[in-house]
Amino acid sequence: MSQRGIETSTLVISVPMAFLGVYGVLACLKFRERFNLHNKLAVELRDQLVALHPGLEVRTAWSSAYGARRSKYRALFRVRLYALWVALHGGIALVGVMLSIFALAA
Repeated sequence: MSQRGIETSTLVISVPMAFLGVYGVLACLKFRERFNLHNKLAVELRDQLVALHPGLEVRTAWSSAYGARRSKYRALFRVRLYALWVALHGGIALVGVMLSIFALAA
């Protein structure tokens, strides 16, 4: 594209690029769904462990580690990793669609 310009023949690149971007967004959202499932299972298992062995102080260790991480990475703490990946793949899809539109208009 950079050598020949945006022409109808560049649809061979821009259309698959758009589909790959959409696929990436869907894959990221699926990974997020699976993360939520496994996180919920881990919390339930942790609660069962606490009920069986309250002397282990699992909740105290978890909140201590969580607090330390939160104070160390204040700016990044609220940024969700899946949101960064979705934004990246969404941008790739958007660029692919825009290039396709420009190629068709040319």
